[in-house]
Amino acid sequence: MRFRELVANCMKNTVFLCRLSSASTHQKHIISRHGTHCFEHHKAAPHKPFRAHDPPVVPLCIRLPLSSHRLCCGNSRLSHQQPCSAVRRKLLTSATKSARAGKADAVQAEFAKAGISAEVTLKVLKQYKSYLTWDVETKLRPALQSWLQELGTEQLSQQLQKVQRLLICKPEECSEVYSWLMSKGVNAATVQQKAPVVLTRELRAVQSTFEALQQAAAFSDEQMCTLLHKHSVALVFGPEHVLSTLQAVGLVLDMPMKSDSFREVILAANDRLFSSNPVTVHQRVTFFCQTYATGPHVARTALTSGVFVTPEPVMQSRAAKLQELLGWDSEQLKQKLSADSNTLNIQPFTLARNVHEMQGAGFSQTQVWAMCTQHPALLDFNLQMLFAVLAAVGVFLLVPRGISVGEVELQSDHMSWNTTKGTYQLKLLAKIPIYNPNYMKARIKGSLKVFFYDTEAGVTQVEQVFARPRALAKSPYMLELVVDASNVPSKYILTILSECATFPRRLIFFVKGSFGAHFLGQTQGLSPIDTYFMIDCINGGSVPPSAPSPPDLAHQEH
Repeated sequence: MRFRELVANCMKNTVFLCRLSSASTHQKHIISRHGTHCFEHHKAAPHKPFRAHDPPVVPLCIRLPLSSHRLCCGNSRLSHQQPCSAVRRKLLTSATKSARAGKADAVQAEFAKAGISAEVTLKVLKQYKSYLTWDVETKLRPALQSWLQELGTEQLSQQLQKVQRLLICKPEECSEVYSWLMSKGVNAATVQQKAPVVLTRELRAVQSTFEALQQAAAFSDEQMCTLLHKHSVALVFGPEHVLSTLQAVGLVLDMPMKSDSFREVILAANDRLFSSNPVTVHQRVTFFCQTYATGPHVARTALTSGVFVTPEPVMQSRAAKLQELLGWDSEQLKQKLSADSNTLNIQPFTLARNVHEMQGAGFSQTQVWAMCTQHPALLDFNLQMLFAVLAAVGVFLLVPRGISVGEVELQSDHMSWNTTKGTYQLKLLAKIPIYNPNYMKARIKGSLKVFFYDTEAGVTQVEQVFARPRALAKSPYMLELVVDASNVPSKYILTILSECATFPRRLIFFVKGSFGAHFLGQTQGLSPIDTYFMIDCINGGSVPPSAPSPPDLAHQEH
């Protein structure tokens, strides 16, 4: 009320200023001393003197010096030469702006009471300005309270960022659409995520669009679920729009809408199909096919890749850029775009950047042309980021990790001895677990030696054995070696035969091994092997044996 009274006083003072500007010197003297009331009396009866004690209506402006009055007639704000209509218009405009600002502050305050942050509130009001015209007490506050009870503060804030128009419907109305979609087998959560506006529509409107889609192309219930999971935005529009889109696609493909092939194309089409203008879809796909297609099948590719989102002049400029950067002639251009029409959706600066980055990586122009011709997807990648990721992955994969060996397992592969002939033969099987945590195979090199006391009985060299990558503790790489431990001097053979013929008929051998691992040009020494094992002369197995000893083995050969 105080603001309105202030504006009203300003309007009266404006009239006063206008009259003052058109008055004579004598009249200005009367107005400045006694106000407009006396001035009107003087104009009506100039021959009659006025009385200074009459109670005139004295405006605010005459109580202040004109040079210092900031509200109505300050020298820096209003010129005395401005007409009354201009002054009045400025005052009304200022009052309107002030009223709007006050309304916006009230709306923002109401959102703040609901727990919505100022950042989210400004974003919502910027996208949907109609909230600023809502009555705070009768419309905005009840809507916020109902949704707060339904979702809570955090979820309401998230939903308002996705669907700025959320408050125009009631929670029970959105629940009706959600429940109906679920009853049709449609994943309503997916629809809500991709096209949240659908849940703010009236149930009957959503049902009409659904039925129009299903009847026009004879989609089955299962196909409708698949369709709406990808093209959820179709339910945002009315039946006329979706039917026009289907008709435009049918004209481009030259096939009936109720055919299986047509339904396959619609299900595979770009997800921006139904959000585009049907006339625009038809015009742009037709232009692409007439200009760059090598056959009628390209129309399907164009609808799948979404080339209809690119205007015709932009298609031409990007095609020319491709020819300039990659050296394609008209026929090569048609072949590549017919195979992958999505190339025309790439921004020209992305094309130039990727080509220059490949050349900067050391590839010649001919190699760049060949790579992009064989793999057009390289044109759409952020190669700088790709190179950085590849470098990081390369460092992670190629950094050397320690290779180690586990406990050696030894057993007899073949054993025979004869005291009469004085012969002895022993072959051992050694299993050595190799743990290779690297992401590339490692070459193992070394030797394994078997000793009978202090004399070497046999040795096996390892040269070209590769441990597979990621051979960890649960599944190590098993290095299997066969060692012939029969090469002992004759005097040791008599000792072996004597020990095998008398109790406890066991032989003891010592094993020593030395191995190294070679990985990416680096050599890593592995832990040395230094152990021993015992063999039962009766069964050739490892000790302790479980078989009973025979009565006489003096002339028996094993």
